Amino acid sequence: MPSHPSLPEPPVRRALRVAFVGEVDHGKSSLIGRLATAKDVRSPLRLAAARTTDPAHIVDQLEEERSDAMTIDTTEALLAWRGARLTLIDAPGHLELLKNMVTGVSRADAAVLVIDAAQGIQPQTLRHLAIAELLGCRRLLVAVNKMDLTDAPEATLAAVAAALKPQLAVHGFADATFVPVSAASGDGIESFSARLSWCHERPLLKALFTLTVDEPTGSEALRVPLQDIYTKAGDLWLVGRIAQGTLARGATVRCAASDSLHAVEQIVAFPHQLPLAQTGDCVALRLSPAPQAARRGDVLIAATDTNATSSRIDARIVWLAASPLAVGDVATVRCATQTTTARVAALTIVGTRQGCTSLALGELATATLALATPLVIGGGAASPLGRIALAQSGVLVAGGCVQ
Repeated sequence: MPSHPSLPEPPVRRALRVAFVGEVDHGKSSLIGRLATAKDVRSPLRLAAARTTDPAHIVDQLEEERSDAMTIDTTEALLAWRGARLTLIDAPGHLELLKNMVTGVSRADAAVLVIDAAQGIQPQTLRHLAIAELLGCRRLLVAVNKMDLTDAPEATLAAVAAALKPQLAVHGFADATFVPVSAASGDGIESFSARLSWCHERPLLKALFTLTVDEPTGSEALRVPLQDIYTKAGDLWLVGRIAQGTLARGATVRCAASDSLHAVEQIVAFPHQLPLAQTGDCVALRLSPAPQAARRGDVLIAATDTNATSSRIDARIVWLAASPLAVGDVATVRCATQTTTARVAALTIVGTRQGCTSLALGELATATLALATPLVIGGGAASPLGRIALAQSGVLVAGGCVQ
């Protein structure tokens, strides 16, 4: 959470958001249930734990989820342990529920890829791994679950690691840590029993709470997508969240849509007036001269930034609709608060130069999109302006990251 010298409150480190992903029935919900009820962990899920003996049911709140033993919607759980906080996101594993899974992962800083020790790596395992990278997860842990069901746990973990490491390297997670666990017995959650004493990694609870991700430095190119415009006492106020960069009172900014220049007269993060705002801050801005043509979806950029918009982009996307996406199709593109229509000019299979003519549910590809209106896009998957969503007839059909 950004800090400001003018505010009396000390800065509070935000809770990292960690998504649990992987094949259905590999134990994601059970692991979260175990973590939420571990010693010294504080979580609202402890109330649910008093009503069930199944760790998975602690997280699966819907009656349909419990009766079918499956996670349908994403569930979030806030955990506090030894002064640190985490938000764990339980993402569905079924291919048919991929849209819910993507929704959960798109809000995460890191991911835990859960693999059943007996079943090993499944097609959905690799699909979820690719989506975790595509949607901006910056760190990954691999939890090899159900270690209580294998006669040779050390050899089993080694086999899973050997099979998965090449894929981890492809998707930018070469430094991922493998942790052997058993959600059923609790082994590997807080500590390792004699059976898993050969493991030199931290138990899952400690590994999670010691995760770190690189936070924005403030040196990134300024991007402020506008959420709304208000008039108060005759003054025009532009409201938005700083997606990246730093904004100082007195600086000159450019409104990308109109290519007009404006001086920053006031920066307000209610109820404080700020001399400086940075990545993540939600602010109201008064500019001079007032940009009368400004609208929701406009983006403020640095005055010297004269080449920030794009009318044609390449984006790695995962297709989420039952009906396929074809070259030539038209969709609505949403990026932060920006919206325009786009035509699919080309599709290329991820990791190759091989073109394809269509995408089916759950498939990934690099889509070349011709935009009807130029947008301010970029900054990588960690930036709100580096991620896009595609919609058709108002329904979300794809999510992805601009390359």
